Amino acid sequence: LEIQMRLCGGVFGAGVIGADDVSSTEGESVTLRCSLGQSGSLRWYKQYPNRALQYLETTAVLTVRNPTLADTALYYCALRVGAQ
Repeated sequence: LEIQMRLCGGVFGAGVIGADDVSSTEGESVTLRCSLGQSGSLRWYKQYPNRALQYLETTAVLTVRNPTLADTALYYCALRVGAQ
């Protein structure tokens, strides 16, 4: 089984800046890196088709360990600017 992930980056309120497609096989860990800014101001979200965004964590690097087909989704790296 092939797992598809699309990594999107952007600034809150500014839309998507760029996107990369990432493929993996089931059980093969995937590392997604965000280079939008400092790790303390980055947020990771996951979105399934026709679903709301799900907050994952605050870090510059997101590792999806032992992914399954259920991890196929859009992954957003967002830079938060201004008040926390």
